[in-house]
Amino acid sequence: MFVFQGEQFEVSDNHKELKSLILDFFRGEVVEKINLAGLDRVIVCTATQERIFFRHYAVALRRSGKKIPNVVLDEIGPRMNWQLRRIKSADAEVKKLSMRQPKIRKSQAKMKNIERGTLGAKMGRIHMERQDTESMALRKFKALKNKKRKPRDDDDDDDGSRENNRRSGKDATVKRVKTATA
Repeated sequence: MFVFQGEQFEVSDNHKELKSLILDFFRGEVVEKINLAGLDRVIVCTATQERIFFRHYAVALRRSGKKIPNVVLDEIGPRMNWQLRRIKSADAEVKKLSMRQPKIRKSQAKMKNIERGTLGAKMGRIHMERQDTESMALRKFKALKNKKRKPRDDDDDDDGSRENNRRSGKDATVKRVKTATA
């Protein structure tokens, strides 16, 4: 956040130009409202008749008995004292050319769902239906499947289910390992 103190920044053309240079050098987002909790640095420029003081402060919020906290500024630097001595401004035509903004074409202004970023990159927004992920053919892991298992048959059944399993090759190795370890 920048604070410009002193009427010189509004009256003098040289001070106005310096203010413009400082703001262009430290260019950031222009914000309408400020949340005090998100504010952590303040740069203060104070203009007097012969000098300009540039100070950098850290913002510390202290508790108060009210809704708005007390704001304490701690100077952290850099700290500069400037004096306007040699001033050479550009010609009026050159200054006008440098401040010229590109015109927006009418076709660009009416395009829906297309925006330009801060660096001029073109960004578009695509609207799609919600995808049904249940019916999609995604990679399926066997470990995550829910298998329906039949209840185990006891080894000493008389109906010969163990014999049938050995002949068909189902569960034969599992049964052998279990019987060997038991």
